[in-house]
Amino acid sequence: MMKEQEIIKNYLQEANVAGYLLFDYEGKHPLIQKMFPHLHLTRKLFCFFYPNGNFTIIAQELDALLLKKSINHPNELHVYQTWEQMLCLLKDFLSSFKKPFFIDYSDDGLLMPVSLADYGTTKYILSLGHKILSSASLLGLLSSYLSEEEIESQKVASNLLLTIKDEAFAYIKDKHVSQKEVNEYEVQQLILRRFKEENLYTDEPPIVATGQNARSPHYAPNKNCFSLIQKEDLVLIDMWAKRNMPRAVYGDITWMAYCGKNIPLEIENRFQIIRQASDECFAFIKNNYGKKKIYGYQADDITRNVITKAGWGKYFTHRTGHSIAYDNSPHGCGTNLDNFETHDTRELLPNTSFSIEPGIYAYDFGMRLETDVTIIKNVPTIVAGRQKEIIKLL
Repeated sequence: MMKEQEIIKNYLQEANVAGYLLFDYEGKHPLIQKMFPHLHLTRKLFCFFYPNGNFTIIAQELDALLLKKSINHPNELHVYQTWEQMLCLLKDFLSSFKKPFFIDYSDDGLLMPVSLADYGTTKYILSLGHKILSSASLLGLLSSYLSEEEIESQKVASNLLLTIKDEAFAYIKDKHVSQKEVNEYEVQQLILRRFKEENLYTDEPPIVATGQNARSPHYAPNKNCFSLIQKEDLVLIDMWAKRNMPRAVYGDITWMAYCGKNIPLEIENRFQIIRQASDECFAFIKNNYGKKKIYGYQADDITRNVITKAGWGKYFTHRTGHSIAYDNSPHGCGTNLDNFETHDTRELLPNTSFSIEPGIYAYDFGMRLETDVTIIKNVPTIVAGRQKEIIKLL
Protein backbone atom coordinates (compact mmCIF):
# COMPACT_ATOMS: atom_id res chain seq x y z
CA MET A 1 0.00 0.00 0.00
CA MET A 2 1.40 3.41 -0.95
CA LYS A 3 1.92 6.03 1.74
CA GLU A 4 -1.06 8.11 0.60
CA GLN A 5 -3.45 5.17 0.89
CA GLU A 6 -2.25 4.48 4.42
CA ILE A 7 -2.86 8.14 5.35
CA ILE A 8 -6.38 7.99 3.88
CA LYS A 9 -7.15 4.72 5.67
CA ASN A 10 -6.13 6.06 9.08
CA TYR A 11 -7.93 9.37 8.57
CA LEU A 12 -11.19 7.77 7.42
CA GLN A 13 -11.24 5.33 10.32
CA GLU A 14 -10.84 8.13 12.83
CA ALA A 15 -13.48 10.27 11.08
CA ASN A 16 -16.06 7.43 11.09
CA VAL A 17 -17.33 8.15 7.57
CA ALA A 18 -18.24 5.99 4.58
CA GLY A 19 -15.15 7.04 2.67
CA TYR A 20 -13.59 9.61 0.37
CA LEU A 21 -14.77 10.20 -3.21
CA LEU A 22 -12.58 12.16 -5.58
CA PHE A 23 -13.35 13.24 -9.14
CA ASP A 24 -10.69 13.40 -11.84
CA TYR A 25 -10.37 14.41 -15.47
CA GLU A 26 -7.24 13.80 -17.57
CA GLY A 27 -5.26 12.65 -14.55
CA LYS A 28 -5.11 16.15 -13.08
CA HIS A 29 -6.07 15.33 -9.49
CA PRO A 30 -2.84 15.34 -7.41
CA LEU A 31 -3.66 11.99 -5.78
CA ILE A 32 -4.37 10.29 -9.11
CA GLN A 33 -1.06 11.65 -10.38
CA LYS A 34 0.70 9.95 -7.47
CA MET A 35 -1.18 6.68 -7.81
CA PHE A 36 -0.82 6.35 -11.59
CA PRO A 37 2.07 8.62 -12.59
CA HIS A 38 2.81 6.92 -15.90
CA LEU A 39 -0.73 6.53 -17.24
CA HIS A 40 -2.15 8.89 -19.85
CA LEU A 41 -5.70 9.21 -18.50
CA THR A 42 -8.07 11.25 -20.66
CA ARG A 43 -11.66 10.75 -19.42
CA LYS A 44 -13.72 11.45 -16.30
CA LEU A 45 -12.89 9.15 -13.43
CA PHE A 46 -14.16 8.59 -9.87
CA CYS A 47 -12.09 7.01 -7.13
CA PHE A 48 -13.67 5.98 -3.82
CA PHE A 49 -11.48 5.12 -0.83
CA TYR A 50 -12.86 2.95 1.99
CA PRO A 51 -11.83 3.09 5.67
CA ASN A 52 -10.28 -0.40 5.31
CA GLY A 53 -7.69 0.91 2.84
CA ASN A 54 -9.26 -0.47 -0.34
CA PHE A 55 -10.54 1.67 -3.19
CA THR A 56 -12.88 1.44 -6.17
CA ILE A 57 -12.54 3.26 -9.48
CA ILE A 58 -15.26 4.15 -11.98
CA ALA A 59 -13.62 4.86 -15.33
CA GLN A 60 -14.47 5.25 -19.00
CA GLU A 61 -13.58 2.24 -21.14
CA LEU A 62 -10.52 3.84 -22.78
CA ASP A 63 -8.96 4.70 -19.43
CA ALA A 64 -10.07 1.37 -17.95
CA LEU A 65 -7.88 -0.51 -20.43
CA LEU A 66 -4.86 1.26 -18.95
CA LEU A 67 -5.99 1.01 -15.34
CA LYS A 68 -6.61 -2.75 -15.47
CA LYS A 69 -2.87 -3.28 -15.64
CA SER A 70 -2.28 -1.05 -12.61
CA ILE A 71 -5.00 -2.11 -10.16
CA ASN A 72 -4.52 -5.21 -8.04
CA HIS A 73 -8.03 -6.69 -8.09
CA PRO A 74 -10.49 -6.64 -11.02
CA ASN A 75 -13.47 -5.86 -8.78
CA GLU A 76 -11.93 -2.49 -7.88
CA LEU A 77 -12.74 -1.17 -11.36
CA HIS A 78 -16.18 -0.35 -12.82
CA VAL A 79 -16.32 0.57 -16.51
CA TYR A 80 -18.68 2.83 -18.43
CA GLN A 81 -18.87 3.85 -22.06
CA THR A 82 -21.49 6.62 -22.26
CA TRP A 83 -22.30 9.51 -19.97
CA GLU A 84 -25.66 7.94 -19.15
CA GLN A 85 -23.88 4.78 -18.00
CA MET A 86 -21.45 6.88 -15.96
CA LEU A 87 -24.23 8.59 -14.00
CA CYS A 88 -26.06 5.29 -13.45
CA LEU A 89 -22.87 3.59 -12.24
CA LEU A 90 -22.14 6.43 -9.84
CA LYS A 91 -25.72 6.44 -8.54
CA ASP A 92 -25.79 2.66 -8.01
CA PHE A 93 -22.36 2.61 -6.43
CA LEU A 94 -23.16 5.33 -3.89
CA SER A 95 -26.62 3.95 -3.05
CA SER A 96 -25.31 1.57 -0.37
CA PHE A 97 -23.63 4.31 1.68
CA LYS A 98 -25.64 5.66 4.61
CA LYS A 99 -22.86 7.60 6.27
CA PRO A 100 -21.51 10.85 4.81
CA PHE A 101 -18.34 10.81 2.72
CA PHE A 102 -15.65 13.32 1.88
CA ILE A 103 -15.33 15.11 -1.43
CA ASP A 104 -12.96 17.88 -2.52
CA TYR A 105 -14.83 21.09 -1.79
CA SER A 106 -14.31 23.90 0.70
CA ASP A 107 -16.92 26.09 2.36
CA ASP A 108 -17.62 29.13 0.17
CA GLY A 109 -14.76 27.99 -2.08
CA LEU A 110 -12.23 29.73 0.17
CA LEU A 111 -9.55 27.02 0.21
CA MET A 112 -8.47 26.94 -3.40
CA PRO A 113 -6.16 23.88 -3.22
CA VAL A 114 -9.11 21.86 -1.90
CA SER A 115 -11.78 23.08 -4.33
CA LEU A 116 -11.25 20.37 -6.95
CA ALA A 117 -14.75 18.87 -7.17
CA ASP A 118 -16.80 20.47 -9.94
CA TYR A 119 -20.16 22.00 -9.07
CA GLY A 120 -22.20 19.92 -11.50
CA THR A 121 -21.08 16.54 -10.18
CA THR A 122 -21.39 17.73 -6.59
CA LYS A 123 -24.94 18.93 -7.29
CA TYR A 124 -25.80 15.56 -8.83
CA ILE A 125 -24.53 13.67 -5.76
CA LEU A 126 -26.49 15.92 -3.43
CA SER A 127 -29.63 15.37 -5.53
CA LEU A 128 -29.32 11.66 -4.72
CA GLY A 129 -29.77 12.47 -1.03
CA HIS A 130 -26.20 11.90 0.13
CA LYS A 131 -24.51 13.93 2.82
CA ILE A 132 -21.03 15.16 1.92
CA LEU A 133 -18.20 16.57 3.99
CA SER A 134 -15.24 18.70 2.94
CA SER A 135 -12.02 16.76 2.43
CA ALA A 136 -10.04 19.91 3.29
CA SER A 137 -7.96 18.52 6.17
CA LEU A 138 -7.50 15.12 4.53
CA LEU A 139 -6.39 16.53 1.19
CA GLY A 140 -4.14 19.00 2.99
CA LEU A 141 -2.53 16.14 4.88
CA LEU A 142 -2.06 14.13 1.69
CA SER A 143 -0.41 17.15 0.07
CA SER A 144 1.85 18.08 2.95
CA TYR A 145 2.63 14.95 5.00
CA LEU A 146 6.40 14.72 5.52
CA SER A 147 8.44 11.58 6.04
CA GLU A 148 11.36 11.47 8.46
CA GLU A 149 13.75 11.88 5.54
CA GLU A 150 11.86 14.89 4.24
CA ILE A 151 11.85 16.52 7.67
CA GLU A 152 15.58 15.92 7.92
CA SER A 153 16.08 17.61 4.53
CA GLN A 154 14.18 20.63 5.85
CA LYS A 155 16.40 20.82 8.93
CA VAL A 156 19.53 20.71 6.79
CA ALA A 157 18.20 23.41 4.46
CA SER A 158 17.13 25.62 7.38
CA ASN A 159 20.52 25.39 9.07
CA LEU A 160 22.24 26.34 5.81
CA LEU A 161 19.89 29.29 5.39
CA LEU A 162 20.68 30.52 8.90
CA THR A 163 24.39 30.34 8.12
CA ILE A 164 23.99 32.16 4.80
CA LYS A 165 21.82 34.79 6.49
CA ASP A 166 24.66 35.51 8.93
CA GLU A 167 27.13 35.74 6.05
CA ALA A 168 24.90 38.17 4.16
CA PHE A 169 24.53 40.49 7.14
CA ALA A 170 28.26 40.25 7.85
CA TYR A 171 28.93 41.24 4.24
CA ILE A 172 26.84 44.40 4.68
CA LYS A 173 28.66 45.20 7.91
CA ASP A 174 32.10 44.72 6.34
CA LYS A 175 31.18 47.06 3.48
CA HIS A 176 30.10 49.75 5.89
CA VAL A 177 33.16 49.32 8.12
CA SER A 178 35.39 49.72 5.07
CA GLN A 179 33.23 52.68 3.94
CA LYS A 180 32.27 51.07 0.65
CA GLU A 181 28.88 51.15 -1.04
CA VAL A 182 26.62 48.12 -0.83
CA ASN A 183 23.17 47.61 -2.34
CA GLU A 184 20.23 45.21 -2.08
CA TYR A 185 20.86 43.50 -5.42
CA GLU A 186 24.51 42.86 -4.58
CA VAL A 187 23.55 41.10 -1.35
CA GLN A 188 20.82 39.15 -3.10
CA GLN A 189 23.33 37.85 -5.63
CA LEU A 190 25.74 36.89 -2.85
CA ILE A 191 22.99 34.76 -1.31
CA LEU A 192 22.23 33.10 -4.66
CA ARG A 193 25.93 32.27 -5.15
CA ARG A 194 25.99 30.66 -1.73
CA PHE A 195 22.86 28.67 -2.61
CA LYS A 196 24.67 27.30 -5.64
CA GLU A 197 27.77 26.44 -3.61
CA GLU A 198 25.66 24.59 -1.04
CA ASN A 199 23.59 22.85 -3.75
CA LEU A 200 20.38 24.53 -2.67
CA TYR A 201 17.42 25.19 -4.98
CA THR A 202 15.02 28.14 -4.86
CA ASP A 203 12.13 28.97 -7.16
CA GLU A 204 12.67 32.73 -6.82
CA PRO A 205 15.54 35.01 -5.74
CA PRO A 206 15.57 36.07 -2.08
CA ILE A 207 14.25 39.39 -0.80
CA VAL A 208 16.78 41.93 0.43
CA ALA A 209 15.00 45.17 1.31
CA THR A 210 15.76 48.35 3.17
CA GLY A 211 13.08 49.58 5.52
CA GLN A 212 11.31 51.74 2.94
CA ASN A 213 11.29 49.02 0.30
CA ALA A 214 10.20 46.43 2.87
CA ARG A 215 6.84 48.20 3.11
CA SER A 216 5.86 45.92 0.20
CA PRO A 217 5.90 42.31 1.51
CA HIS A 218 6.92 40.86 -1.88
CA TYR A 219 9.41 43.53 -2.92
CA ALA A 220 12.58 42.07 -4.41
CA PRO A 221 15.54 43.86 -5.99
CA ASN A 222 16.75 43.13 -9.50
CA LYS A 223 19.62 44.36 -11.64
CA ASN A 224 17.55 47.30 -12.86
CA CYS A 225 15.84 48.26 -9.62
CA PHE A 226 17.51 48.32 -6.21
CA SER A 227 18.45 50.66 -3.38
CA LEU A 228 21.68 51.33 -1.59
CA ILE A 229 21.94 49.93 1.93
CA GLN A 230 23.19 52.87 3.95
CA LYS A 231 24.13 53.50 7.55
CA GLU A 232 21.11 53.79 9.86
CA ASP A 233 19.05 51.66 7.44
CA LEU A 234 16.79 48.84 8.61
CA VAL A 235 17.36 45.73 6.45
CA LEU A 236 15.05 42.76 5.87
CA ILE A 237 16.34 39.50 4.38
CA ASP A 238 13.82 36.84 3.40
CA MET A 239 15.25 33.68 1.86
CA TRP A 240 13.88 30.24 1.10
CA ALA A 241 15.58 27.20 -0.38
CA LYS A 242 15.69 23.43 -0.28
CA ARG A 243 18.30 20.80 -1.00
CA ASN A 244 18.62 20.09 -4.70
CA MET A 245 17.25 16.55 -4.50
CA PRO A 246 13.89 14.78 -4.99
CA ARG A 247 11.19 15.46 -2.37
CA ALA A 248 13.35 17.91 -0.45
CA VAL A 249 11.52 20.40 1.78
CA TYR A 250 12.06 24.14 1.97
CA GLY A 251 13.40 26.17 4.81
CA ASP A 252 11.97 29.70 4.76
CA ILE A 253 13.26 32.47 7.04
CA THR A 254 13.07 36.25 7.44
CA TRP A 255 15.40 38.20 9.72
CA MET A 256 15.89 41.89 10.49
CA ALA A 257 19.08 43.91 10.99
CA TYR A 258 19.96 47.55 11.60
CA CYS A 259 22.99 49.32 10.13
CA GLY A 260 23.96 51.14 13.27
CA LYS A 261 24.77 50.79 16.96
CA ASN A 262 21.73 52.48 18.48
CA ILE A 263 18.42 51.15 17.20
CA PRO A 264 15.73 53.87 17.10
CA LEU A 265 12.96 53.36 19.64
CA GLU A 266 10.22 53.22 16.98
CA ILE A 267 12.01 50.37 15.15
CA GLU A 268 12.69 48.49 18.38
CA ASN A 269 9.10 48.86 19.60
CA ARG A 270 7.64 47.54 16.36
CA PHE A 271 10.09 44.65 16.31
CA GLN A 272 9.03 43.65 19.81
CA ILE A 273 5.37 43.66 18.72
CA ILE A 274 5.93 41.21 15.87
CA ARG A 275 8.29 39.12 18.01
CA GLN A 276 5.60 38.88 20.69
CA ALA A 277 3.02 38.00 18.03
CA SER A 278 5.25 35.20 16.73
CA ASP A 279 6.01 33.92 20.22
CA GLU A 280 2.35 33.88 21.29
CA CYS A 281 1.34 32.08 18.11
CA PHE A 282 3.91 29.35 18.66
CA ALA A 283 3.09 29.08 22.36
CA PHE A 284 -0.61 28.64 21.54
CA ILE A 285 0.17 25.83 19.12
CA LYS A 286 2.74 24.09 21.31
CA ASN A 287 0.71 24.31 24.54
CA ASN A 288 -2.51 23.04 22.98
CA TYR A 289 -1.33 20.54 20.39
CA GLY A 290 -2.43 17.03 21.28
CA LYS A 291 -4.93 18.32 23.84
CA LYS A 292 -7.45 19.60 21.29
CA LYS A 293 -7.74 20.21 17.58
CA ILE A 294 -6.01 23.38 16.40
CA TYR A 295 -7.14 25.05 13.20
CA GLY A 296 -5.23 27.36 10.90
CA TYR A 297 -7.56 30.33 11.45
CA GLN A 298 -7.12 30.13 15.23
CA ALA A 299 -3.35 30.52 15.04
CA ASP A 300 -3.77 33.51 12.72
CA ASP A 301 -6.19 35.10 15.17
CA ILE A 302 -3.68 34.79 18.02
CA THR A 303 -0.97 36.51 15.99
CA ARG A 304 -3.20 39.19 14.49
CA ASN A 305 -4.73 40.12 17.85
CA VAL A 306 -1.31 41.00 19.27
CA ILE A 307 -0.55 43.34 16.38
CA THR A 308 -4.07 44.81 16.34
CA LYS A 309 -4.05 45.55 20.07
CA ALA A 310 -0.75 47.38 19.59
CA GLY A 311 -2.45 49.63 17.02
CA TRP A 312 -0.87 48.25 13.85
CA GLY A 313 -3.52 45.78 12.70
CA LYS A 314 -4.28 47.48 9.38
CA TYR A 315 -0.60 47.22 8.46
CA PHE A 316 -0.47 43.43 8.86
CA THR A 317 -1.65 42.71 5.33
CA HIS A 318 -1.18 38.96 4.84
CA ARG A 319 -1.86 35.67 6.62
CA THR A 320 0.33 34.64 9.54
CA GLY A 321 1.84 31.62 7.81
CA HIS A 322 1.76 29.21 4.90
CA SER A 323 2.03 25.47 4.57
CA ILE A 324 5.46 24.08 3.66
CA ALA A 325 5.77 20.80 1.79
CA TYR A 326 7.90 19.22 -0.93
CA ASP A 327 6.48 21.41 -3.69
CA ASN A 328 8.48 23.40 -6.22
CA SER A 329 7.41 26.48 -4.27
CA PRO A 330 7.84 26.96 -0.51
CA HIS A 331 4.06 27.48 -0.35
CA GLY A 332 2.55 24.03 0.15
CA CYS A 333 -1.07 22.91 -0.12
CA GLY A 334 -1.55 22.02 3.53
CA THR A 335 -2.99 24.08 6.37
CA ASN A 336 -2.16 27.78 6.34
CA LEU A 337 -2.26 29.97 9.44
CA ASP A 338 -4.94 32.17 7.94
CA ASN A 339 -8.11 33.96 8.94
CA PHE A 340 -7.35 36.96 6.74
CA GLU A 341 -6.97 35.95 3.10
CA THR A 342 -9.07 32.83 3.70
CA HIS A 343 -10.85 31.21 6.65
CA ASP A 344 -8.66 28.12 6.98
CA THR A 345 -10.68 25.57 8.93
CA ARG A 346 -8.15 22.79 8.40
CA GLU A 347 -6.36 21.22 11.33
CA LEU A 348 -2.65 21.42 12.08
CA LEU A 349 -1.75 17.78 11.55
CA PRO A 350 1.20 15.53 12.46
CA ASN A 351 4.24 15.48 10.19
CA THR A 352 3.34 18.74 8.49
CA SER A 353 5.15 22.07 8.41
CA PHE A 354 4.22 25.75 8.21
CA SER A 355 5.72 29.19 8.62
CA ILE A 356 4.98 31.77 11.29
CA GLU A 357 5.68 35.21 9.79
CA PRO A 358 3.94 38.25 11.27
CA GLY A 359 4.78 41.64 9.78
CA ILE A 360 4.00 45.34 9.98
CA TYR A 361 4.15 47.23 6.67
CA ALA A 362 3.59 50.83 7.68
CA TYR A 363 3.99 54.20 5.94
CA ASP A 364 7.61 54.67 7.04
CA PHE A 365 9.16 51.17 6.99
CA GLY A 366 8.25 47.50 6.88
CA MET A 367 9.44 44.55 8.93
CA ARG A 368 8.71 40.85 9.23
CA LEU A 369 9.93 37.86 11.21
CA GLU A 370 9.68 34.34 9.84
CA THR A 371 10.51 30.90 11.10
CA ASP A 372 9.24 27.41 10.30
CA VAL A 373 7.43 24.98 12.58
CA THR A 374 7.23 21.25 11.89
CA ILE A 375 5.11 18.87 13.93
CA ILE A 376 7.57 16.06 14.67
CA LYS A 377 6.29 13.04 16.57
CA ASN A 378 3.26 15.11 17.60
CA VAL A 379 5.42 17.91 19.01
CA PRO A 380 5.38 21.36 17.31
CA THR A 381 9.05 22.15 16.79
CA ILE A 382 10.77 25.29 15.50
CA VAL A 383 13.20 24.09 12.83
CA ALA A 384 14.42 27.37 11.33
CA GLY A 385 15.70 29.50 14.18
CA ARG A 386 14.03 32.21 16.21
CA GLN A 387 15.12 35.84 16.14
CA LYS A 388 14.98 37.44 19.56
CA GLU A 389 16.53 40.85 18.82
CA ILE A 390 17.45 42.99 15.83
CA ILE A 391 20.96 42.29 14.55
CA LYS A 392 23.24 45.35 14.83
CA LEU A 393 25.58 45.74 11.86
CA LEU A 394 27.93 48.38 13.33
